[in-house]
Amino acid sequence: MKARFFNCFVKLGGDPVIALTPKYKVSEFEVKVLRAMHGDDAVQRLTEIEPADIDKASHLYALAAAYGGSDIGTKDRPVGKMLIEKLFGVTLDNYESWIEESLEREAREREERQKERAARETNRGKAIISETPQITTDGQQGMEVAAAGSDVATPRPQRKALE
Repeated sequence: MKARFFNCFVKLGGDPVIALTPKYKVSEFEVKVLRAMHGDDAVQRLTEIEPADIDKASHLYALAAAYGGSDIGTKDRPVGKMLIEKLFGVTLDNYESWIEESLEREAREREERQKERAARETNRGKAIISETPQITTDGQQGMEVAAAGSDVATPRPQRKALE
């Protein structure tokens, strides 16, 4: 389904003294959750941005997880789940298994990002040095770059051409 998205500011807890906290790419469903949690006037300066296609059921599960962990509320009815079910008139079946699957998926994605980062760091440190020596006949010193990404050239000793 196509959902509306916004950038906005939120007064956490509805307290007028607390500074406004910016929130970016907030769905119309999340706006409703924020208002329910922090007060009707807590969500301010709504600026509509590009709408996006979402899977509403998955989005509601994610909101339930984001706004109330499984260790809050009763054991089998966490606060986030109860809030979403009440606000949107839905039943989040298999919520606990969805949470477990999400945590496993996030762990796999985090591990992949760490591997990619490690590979980039390894490649960044490799030297790009020519295996063959530079030989000049005009009396000029050859120059080479010491390492990948380095802009410092190091002079090579002058060598005379072989005849």
